[in-house]
Amino acid sequence: MPKVFAFVAAIFAVFGPTWLFADADESIVGRYWNPDRDAIVEIYSTDGVVFGRAIWSAEPMLDAENPDPALRSRDLLGVPFITGFRFDGKDRWQDGRVYAPDNGRTYRGTLWVEDGALKMRGFVGISLLGRTATFERLAANEPLPTNGFAMDRPEHPEN
Repeated sequence: MPKVFAFVAAIFAVFGPTWLFADADESIVGRYWNPDRDAIVEIYSTDGVVFGRAIWSAEPMLDAENPDPALRSRDLLGVPFITGFRFDGKDRWQDGRVYAPDNGRTYRGTLWVEDGALKMRGFVGISLLGRTATFERLAANEPLPTNGFAMDRPEHPEN
């Protein structure tokens, strides 16, 4: 019996943490209303890295404040503005970047889920020098609004 226990313990030691991180990593994936409820953001994971993009908006979303003049007329629907977040093994996704289209700047950030809502903190330098936004999760089967502007195929992420 001790050999069986040792074998099971060894298997869990090797694969157990992977199962735990896989479940936790996917807990953030979904669709969320932005704080102003005039856009829907899709959070998705590719190879363990978390990204986010607007897939619906009430009004056209142009990148008018982008520091690159060539990008100021691009449509922001479908463009990842949350990039490179990795799960820390506890309860946060860190080391990513958040692009703020309202000022054209990119910030460091942290993501976490709290009471079913996505919390996103963007900051410069240290987390203390930033702000947190709360995104309300849509139900899994809730369709996008029929008015406004939507991505053609939001179910197929492209980085």
